[in-house]
Amino acid sequence: MRKANCYFIIIFLLLGPIVSSCYSEDREINELKQTKSSGPEETKVDALKIEITSPAEGATVTMTELVRGTVSDPKLNVYILIHPLVTNLWWVQNIPTVGPDGRWQSLCYFGTENNGIGEPFEIIAIATTKQELYKPGDTLKTVPSDILRSTIVTVQREK
Repeated sequence: MRKANCYFIIIFLLLGPIVSSCYSEDREINELKQTKSSGPEETKVDALKIEITSPAEGATVTMTELVRGTVSDPKLNVYILIHPLVTNLWWVQNIPTVGPDGRWQSLCYFGTENNGIGEPFEIIAIATTKQELYKPGDTLKTVPSDILRSTIVTVQREK
C-alpha cells in the first residue's frame, strides 16, 4: 500500500503540471473564442459591406457616368467593374476616390462614342485589402468570388 501511494505521488508530481497546462490552454482558447465571437473585431468583419448607390437598378446612363457607393471600411481598396452584356468581359474602371466616411465615386465608361449605344451593362463594386490589384482598362473574364462584392446593378445606355 505504501509503495502504491509513492507511485501515485510520483505520477501526480510528473503529470500535474501537464494536466494543469492543458486546462489552462483550453480556458484561454475558450476566452479568446468568447472575446472574438462577441467583441468588436467580429462585429467589424460581419459588418463589412460595399454597395452601389447610383445609378439605380434599371437606370438609363450616358457614355460616361459617375458611379457612387459606400464601403463600410474606408481603408479597403475599391474597384468598379463594368460588363457590357454583349461581351464576356468585365472592364476595370477609374479607381474610385474613397472618403473617410466610406463614400466613394468614380467616373465610369459605358462603351465608347460608337459602341454600346442602347445596350445593357452590369456594374459591380468590389473591395479588397490588396493595393493596386487592378488598373483602369484591365479586363476580367469573371468577378473574383473571394473578395467583398456589391450587388450587381444592371443599367441601359441611352440611345
